[in-house]
Amino acid sequence: MNAMTELFGDAIYTYSRKQALEDGVLVDLSTNYPETTSLYKYPVACTAEVWSDLLAPKTRTVDPGVIWDLVWMSRSNVVSRLDPTTILFDVLVRGRKRRYKVVCGPNDDASPCLTIMQEGQD
Repeated sequence: MNAMTELFGDAIYTYSRKQALEDGVLVDLSTNYPETTSLYKYPVACTAEVWSDLLAPKTRTVDPGVIWDLVWMSRSNVVSRLDPTTILFDVLVRGRKRRYKVVCGPNDDASPCLTIMQEGQD
């Protein structure tokens, strides 16, 4: 029994990153857009809300170039570093400036992964 379980008991409920990807709460950019893996060595996903921002209004599809821009700007257009794991960045999406954040956290196996989300999301 580890110290956390000993102190707090068993978890009441857990929700894994894999489940979030399966449910559509997160969209896997690394798998669906493999060219983005040249920018980060860790898996990258975005929230469903960010994905919705990226959808073209009429076709409801996402141009791969928009995904590239999003991931590229998360590396190169740093507005501020909130802490060692969180960066705010701006990107133009269909002519409108949007502010997002990229967070580095643990994947289900505790390896690092990145999640791009809207500035106010957690």
